[in-house]
Amino acid sequence: MASIGSLYAPLGHLRARTVNSTVAYAGLKVDRPVYTHFQDNKKSDFLGNFPHGKIPAFRSNSGVSIVEGAAIARYFAALAPESGLLPKSLEDQALVDQWCHLIETEVFDNTLLTWFICQGKFGPYSKETHDIVTTRERRAIGTVNQHLEDKTYLVGDRITLADLTLASAMNFALAKTLDTEGRAKYPNVVKHFEMVSTEPSLKELFGKIEYAEKAIEYQSPN
Repeated sequence: MASIGSLYAPLGHLRARTVNSTVAYAGLKVDRPVYTHFQDNKKSDFLGNFPHGKIPAFRSNSGVSIVEGAAIARYFAALAPESGLLPKSLEDQALVDQWCHLIETEVFDNTLLTWFICQGKFGPYSKETHDIVTTRERRAIGTVNQHLEDKTYLVGDRITLADLTLASAMNFALAKTLDTEGRAKYPNVVKHFEMVSTEPSLKELFGKIEYAEKAIEYQSPN
């Protein structure tokens, strides 16, 4: 299979996991230029193709530049219809988009915010803000957990882009914010993650599963 273009999505980058999962599951081939974050994305040649200077970023062989992980992943899924990552019906495609958006904005983003807050990235620590962000993350995970009560996959009867997005978000949450007590409340989501992350085409990408015994907390420097 010929390469479809150049992908800037380091395998260990948090926001690149869904894109890289899509490449692996769909069986696509991409070129991966040598890339150092916070260096190469500030260079003129990179900014010429991707003015906002962020990754993931993709440059197709036809010269089209795409940024934002969700957009790139959806494009990749559409290139491989046999993968089933995008269902055939427009209704089911809309449901996939719905879950992808909810998971990215309410699960992943709030997990990331929690991590930043506990590292003091936003100035003085605020327990109130920490609690708000955690509540939003847990509420979204609860919604997904309830949906999976009688389902194996988020949409339909096979893995779709929505499932890859959820597994990518949970890979981060399980290691940082969803501790032993938290996992007990969302067994369907944990089961789903373990199923998707051990798919033969994805197992190497996800690697060894890490589970937090205790949720990340702010540690005062004093």
